[in-house]
Amino acid sequence: MIASQDEFQILIECCICCDYLTDVRETPCCHQLFCFACIQSWLRQSAQSCPRCRSTALTEQTLTTNVVIQRFVDNVQFNCPNKLQGCPAKVPRSDLTQHKQSCPYSPDNLTNQREQKLSELRLQLRQYSNAKTRTKEKDNAFYDLAKAFHQEHAYDEARQCLKMMKGMQNVFDVMTLSAKIELDDGQYDKALEIYTDVYLKAKSNPQRIELFLASGHIYLKKAKYTEAQDKFIRALNLLPNNDKSQKKAEILNGIGLLAKKCSDYDQAISSYNKALEIADTNSDLWSEIVANLADIFRKKGNYNDSHELYLKALKQLESVHGHNHPLVADVMNNLGILLKKEGKYIEALDYFKQALKISKHYYGHKHESIGMYLGNIGDIYRKVCIRGDYKTAEVTYKKALAALQESLGPKHIEVAEVLNSMGLVLKKKADYDGAAELYERAIKIVRDTFGPNQEHYKLGIYYNNLADLDRERNNYDDALRFYRRAFTIIEKTLGSEHSEAAEILHNIGQVQHQLGNYEQAIVYIDRALAIIKKEFNDQHYKYGVFLNSLGLAHAMMNDYDTAYVHLTQALQILLATLGMDHIEICDVYANLGDICMKIVAEMDNKPKDQQENQESTEKQVKLDEAKKYYSEAHRIVKKTFGDEHTKTKQFLTLLFTVDKYQAL
Repeated sequence: MIASQDEFQILIECCICCDYLTDVRETPCCHQLFCFACIQSWLRQSAQSCPRCRSTALTEQTLTTNVVIQRFVDNVQFNCPNKLQGCPAKVPRSDLTQHKQSCPYSPDNLTNQREQKLSELRLQLRQYSNAKTRTKEKDNAFYDLAKAFHQEHAYDEARQCLKMMKGMQNVFDVMTLSAKIELDDGQYDKALEIYTDVYLKAKSNPQRIELFLASGHIYLKKAKYTEAQDKFIRALNLLPNNDKSQKKAEILNGIGLLAKKCSDYDQAISSYNKALEIADTNSDLWSEIVANLADIFRKKGNYNDSHELYLKALKQLESVHGHNHPLVADVMNNLGILLKKEGKYIEALDYFKQALKISKHYYGHKHESIGMYLGNIGDIYRKVCIRGDYKTAEVTYKKALAALQESLGPKHIEVAEVLNSMGLVLKKKADYDGAAELYERAIKIVRDTFGPNQEHYKLGIYYNNLADLDRERNNYDDALRFYRRAFTIIEKTLGSEHSEAAEILHNIGQVQHQLGNYEQAIVYIDRALAIIKKEFNDQHYKYGVFLNSLGLAHAMMNDYDTAYVHLTQALQILLATLGMDHIEICDVYANLGDICMKIVAEMDNKPKDQQENQESTEKQVKLDEAKKYYSEAHRIVKKTFGDEHTKTKQFLTLLFTVDKYQAL
């Protein structure tokens, strides 16, 4: 069997720094390879856990040196790390350090080259400023210089060149260039103002279409969706009815993006499919539309179709651009989101880190994509947190927030998403006031973005999280009010059969359970289970979580046999999906131990004349089961939180109780 390029890349790269391995160390838990400096720093600064499998048995002393892999890495011919910037060289790992220093495409050398080119351009600018040539010739020279400065991201000099033009300021191409300069410099309002002015100079429908399309995408970035819709529709109306050009496919893709942002998924699918009918199958546009269509299926819960489309887009983009291109990074990020949704956290983290690596190489550290990818990485660290240490997640979220606020501003919808995630961390830490403040900031951003009369599915998610806080505080009336508000929004935007709706129904069931309304709790949890089974299957981790809740509700009605069946099924599902050390499994073990003890108590409470000899054996079986379940719960809690944690001591007490019961 021949390893694929991706499999080979995983073998020779450290998954912390995403660079080629140096001084290779192997973990005993999952046999993952790291640079020694990277894993050493991780263990000293983060929780004492493996970055890959989250095992808490990992220490510097348990790491082993992998000489074979190091020798292999040192002698393999590698692409230069600056390949994305244009370096064609392949060099052995042992020579890579020397090559990096001399590589003309290294960041330092590229910076020097850029500065040298800018110096030459500035010299030309001074020469043209002082030259006594005809206005037209000078204007042409300034225009060419403006384009050159724009290409080098020297936006101030580009603006200066355009200002020094005397006779061409109102020419269509000049004004369009001016708008592009403002757009690329993040000055969206200024760019829109110029596009509005230049529309009056447009002399043909193709020019007008370009202006409408560009303006529409700016409004999308600003989350002003009514204005974006107006621009896209006006662009579409300028095309002939039977038009099948790539430009029409671009416009339809824009309309699809708009519909997706507004949670109108059926409209988005329709627009994307129309665009695919006419898009060139070898173009970036085709791959982008396929990836956008995959996004819709992911949001609607059609994960198999979504996964297939993402892989199709990824294959096309990699065949055209190679493995290290921003478009490839976007699809990898989306694949990571899909895997995260399915509970496959480690696989998702690999995709997010690869996307982040590509984006940093291409854009530097201040692009909006950096913030989005960091936010997704923070989600993974939050979900697989060991020992209650959310420091890694919090640090990652703060980096994401800073990157997004710098690139998009503090009131953008993507900023709201990170604020919500940061609130989830504070909730886990029982800082309910801090979490509520972040949720409310996120809700305000969404409300301000879409207006008071337009619901967005994100509002449903944020209100659900806000309701969770009231449930934790035992404010059940407020919790139910927020849950119902959240469900109404999700029902309107995603539909009543979406997994987000199931999450809210389950939470309402939890409130009913806490209020003692166990039959109502069962009704809500059953509805949630039916949705998860239909959207995923009955082996999804959410199905296991909800079954655990269902079992507890039956237990509160003294139906211990039914509770036992649901809880054992939940345990099997969660062991298969989350692994044997996940803290959520601890609760199921504890609940099963409790149920076994309840069944034993039922047997003991029967009158002596109704007890059979067989029941003595059954009672011992249940006591042994209870001990086994409590022991596993104790093991997980001790491994996660340590010997002194309250829960660790609680399970020791329960084990003592079982032993005493057996001795009677």
